[in-house]
Amino acid sequence: MNSAIERHNRWQGHMRCSLRAADIWLRSGQFETRPDILYKMSHFRASEGTPPMPANIVDLTKALRLWERRQPVYAALFGFEGLEAALHLIGNVDQAIVNEYFLHEAGHCIGYSVEEKIRDNFFTPGGEPSPLLIALEELRADAHGLQLALEVLEPADAVAVFVYYLLQRFGVHVEGLHETGTAPYGLIPYLLFDALQVAGFYLPHGASAQWPTREVLLTCMRDISTIMDDAVTGPELMAGSPVAAAFAGGSYLRQRLLEERHTAMFRQMVDGGLAELHPTLPTQ
Repeated sequence: MNSAIERHNRWQGHMRCSLRAADIWLRSGQFETRPDILYKMSHFRASEGTPPMPANIVDLTKALRLWERRQPVYAALFGFEGLEAALHLIGNVDQAIVNEYFLHEAGHCIGYSVEEKIRDNFFTPGGEPSPLLIALEELRADAHGLQLALEVLEPADAVAVFVYYLLQRFGVHVEGLHETGTAPYGLIPYLLFDALQVAGFYLPHGASAQWPTREVLLTCMRDISTIMDDAVTGPELMAGSPVAAAFAGGSYLRQRLLEERHTAMFRQMVDGGLAELHPTLPTQ
């Protein structure tokens, strides 16, 4: 993965990916109660006389548990037949989960990397964290991850990552609204939906949803990565300062949030999924 990062024309020579997947069978505290599946080196200090974490860790066992729990949500969004078709495209879900997370973390390394942004206080332009800039960085990493998937994976495996990613992003959003009235991924699902519309990709949802061919999905992956590279990564690199880069991102966000047709379509898709969930899952 790091070799692919270093070959990327937007890599600035600063950040590389350090990640391992693990089967974890015993957890306590926040490791057990929170849904996060990424455990970061930067968040932990080794006890005296013990080695530090060797890499960031993806908790595959927890990811699979959450994946199984969300099956009714995916069915509500994409229909039972649509979900079955999506699962066929994904195939080995363990592999898709691990690949998707590696690619996402690699995407953060491209362009004005997340490591540099944190160093430059990019995400706190007014002294407080900006959820909008954080959401845009997450989508940018997703898009570059899809771009890298096309390079490092076989086509069927790249498509598996993409389909898993779509179910995950939109499924978690609908699940959060259904259970707690909150959006765990914030603005990311809408920004993704908007980018899909710009790419001309009709996201299958509802009872009669039909997934397109692998060739169409691969084309969409290329288009999404190009859209985000042109609209976000390129302008950030050309901005000249962290503040100017944040303004460039803010301009993009404002433009996309004012796209009334896309916001209405996104709301319709989400509301349709929520309506299907009410007889299926209890509201918590």
